[in-house]
Amino acid sequence: MAGWALHQSRQPLHGAVTPCAAVRTPSLPAQDYLFRYKAGIERVTREDVGAAAARWLHPQRQAVVVVGDRELVGGNLEAAGFEVVPLRLED
Repeated sequence: MAGWALHQSRQPLHGAVTPCAAVRTPSLPAQDYLFRYKAGIERVTREDVGAAAARWLHPQRQAVVVVGDRELVGGNLEAAGFEVVPLRLED
């Protein structure tokens, strides 16, 4: 995206206002970037989110890490279908 920036002349003032010129700066976003970004976000539908989740999220390849007392949380995790693998942290 291209944007605009003001570039000030390095000439001495000599009692006059230094001229400024608009210079196109490709590294800066366009002036309306935030408005276009917001509009793009607002166009995202529930179906778009679902399609992205189906494409990129793979529950069978994910791990859930729960830190806590196994006696308190283990039963609920197993009831929900999670395999509980206790790990011991060494000092």
